[in-house]
Amino acid sequence: MKLKKYLRKYPIPGCIAVALSVFVLLGAVSLLRKLLPAGTPADYVRQFVNILWPLALTLLLGYGWCYRRGDFVKTLLAGLFAFVLFSLAFLIRLGESLLDDGTSWKTAAGICLGIINILGIGFREETIFRGVIANNLGIAYGKDLRGVWKAVTLSGLIFGLVHLTNIVSGVNPARAAIQVISACAIGMYYTAIYFRGGNLWVLMMIHCFTDAGGLFRSAFTTAATVVGEINDLSITGLIMIPVYLGITAFLLRKKKMDAVLENLRQAAECDR
Repeated sequence: MKLKKYLRKYPIPGCIAVALSVFVLLGAVSLLRKLLPAGTPADYVRQFVNILWPLALTLLLGYGWCYRRGDFVKTLLAGLFAFVLFSLAFLIRLGESLLDDGTSWKTAAGICLGIINILGIGFREETIFRGVIANNLGIAYGKDLRGVWKAVTLSGLIFGLVHLTNIVSGVNPARAAIQVISACAIGMYYTAIYFRGGNLWVLMMIHCFTDAGGLFRSAFTTAATVVGEINDLSITGLIMIPVYLGITAFLLRKKKMDAVLENLRQAAECDR
């Protein structure tokens, strides 16, 4: 498979090309939405396509095995802090909105669409950035402690920088920069969790709770849009970055490096 050989031979430019393809394909889906009649059915079609193309791209690149490997429990334990933190953030947002009589909820169809959108983002981004990009970098460089950190750092940087494309959607450049910095740290954290356990479905679950809390108003109420919520990001949100990086370092500590290297070795075996 030529595309897979290219990714193996040139892991960094190859992964950047995969990340850029996300922007191109999302743009194509947005264009499709404009061609369809306005309304909820068109939104459902868009969400379906946004789930279908990452799966198709992953299979085309030869990474379909990423859905079938890894230890669920080990991955969940490695990501337990993230799971608890982001699920609590979502529950707090939900509780506040339920107690606020002024909350303007979307219709049942709109809320259902919001849930599908959040699930779709988790599936799409974890499939591409952990299933393909992190695996490719991990297999290429994850032969020792230094190589693992190189793969984790590059994976996080690529994940963060791709969020700059939100500027095209109307996000304020300053707010996009805050999102990029935060996403770089979270991307490293997610990759460390993945390298410890190797189960992609756990990362998808954690990612969905992350977005459910961060995009709550745009997903479930009429009070905001996705662009609006990103534009509301405050620089105070960056205070969590040292926490993410600290836990990343803890997950990748020398004592646990044998487990990480074994997980990457298993990934390499699946990739043959």
